[in-house]
Amino acid sequence: MLNEGMLLLLSFVLLGVIVFGRLKYILFQFLGRKHQDVAQAFEEAAKVKMDALRLLEQIEIQYHQVQKDVKDIVHQAQQEANDIIQEAEDRAAKLLARRTELAMNNIMHQECQIINDIKTEAINSTLVKVSKMFAEELEYATKLELIDDGIKSLKKIVH
Repeated sequence: MLNEGMLLLLSFVLLGVIVFGRLKYILFQFLGRKHQDVAQAFEEAAKVKMDALRLLEQIEIQYHQVQKDVKDIVHQAQQEANDIIQEAEDRAAKLLARRTELAMNNIMHQECQIINDIKTEAINSTLVKVSKMFAEELEYATKLELIDDGIKSLKKIVH
């Protein structure tokens, strides 16, 4: 009934089924582990991605806060610079006003001194002329004329 070829074929088929079944089991087990490894890697990648997105969001928030702080610092520095400039201008204006006042006082003092010197000189000049008049005993009309000239010259000198 069964010849050797058939028996050999049957044994190969049986051996193939046993080996293929066992190989199939080993292959599915290997693929299952790889599938789990890949799934875990995807989960870890998703977690890393979420962590990276959270970090990026925190960094963006910090970046915007730093930009706001920089703008505030620049604005404050500009305000302080403007205040310093205004204070310097006020001090310069006060100093200029004080120096102008001192110069005007000095000029007025010198002007008064010059007027007093002129008056003194006019009086001395008039006294010299009057004393010359008496010394020379001029006529009355000449004396009046000299006095009038002295008064006129005194008015010119004073004004």
